[in-house]
Amino acid sequence: MIKVWRAWREKREHERIARDILTQQIVEAMRHTPRERPRAAPPTPVPAPPPPEPPEPMHVYIPPPPAPSPESYVYFIRADTTGLIKIGVTHNPRKRLTALNTASPDGLTALGLIKGDRVQEQALHLRFAHYRKHGEWFEPGAELIAYIREKATPALDPEALERLLNPDQDGGGDVPQRLTDDEIYSAVAGEQSISIMRLQRRFHIGYTRARHIKTRLEQID
Repeated sequence: MIKVWRAWREKREHERIARDILTQQIVEAMRHTPRERPRAAPPTPVPAPPPPEPPEPMHVYIPPPPAPSPESYVYFIRADTTGLIKIGVTHNPRKRLTALNTASPDGLTALGLIKGDRVQEQALHLRFAHYRKHGEWFEPGAELIAYIREKATPALDPEALERLLNPDQDGGGDVPQRLTDDEIYSAVAGEQSISIMRLQRRFHIGYTRARHIKTRLEQID
């Protein structure tokens, strides 16, 4: 029995030694055999990005062009009683004269106009500063009178402008004489419907005088 066991044990020992030798031979063979590196996988193609979407149209607000500013005028207005001349600026000379006549206790008469703005008005105020009485009112000095006669467009007809600029004339030549209120009243006694503006234009008088004569006409029975 012991012999059988020893024989079996020797067989198993030989098998183990054989396995070890085979394993060692395999390891040695693998150690000297060059390894092939794994090939890299081909790169995955990256899809091209989609084309950008066209931008939405921009709605830009374009404001309308500004309305042209109304034309402005530098005006020369004379007070009937004091003779002072006002140099001002306005976009509506007729409306401005009416407003000044309404607010002034003295009759006012337009002498002339020139195209200009506030800058032109201030320049004239500086030019004739030596004639300034107060505010925008100036003495009717010779230089100012000459400027109005040369540069300004007459607000009335040229003869009326000449008469207004020279109130001391006695009416020689073609320059009309300055009528009194009674003379004007007698001339229009039968024209009760005549307007104040018509009286101003016809006799070249200020608003206050024309209103006074109009009131006398309305009192006629």
